[in-house]
Amino acid sequence: MHDDETINAGGNQNTLTFTGISEIKQLKTGTYIDVIGVVVNAGKKGEVPGANGGKITRRNVVIADDS
Repeated sequence: MHDDETINAGGNQNTLTFTGISEIKQLKTGTYIDVIGVVVNAGKKGEVPGANGGKITRRNVVIADDS
């Protein structure tokens, strides 16, 4: 996927480094990455137990890219 760098236009200090979806399996758990793709399916919202006894809202999504 070609990056036209328009997100960084105008002196924006944030730099995005996109990771292909095919590379995610090789990363350590907890690694923060930038991903760009197309959502091909979004499941229903649901709740799961949180670490502190509360509830966390979650939704499963399927994202596709050209990797």
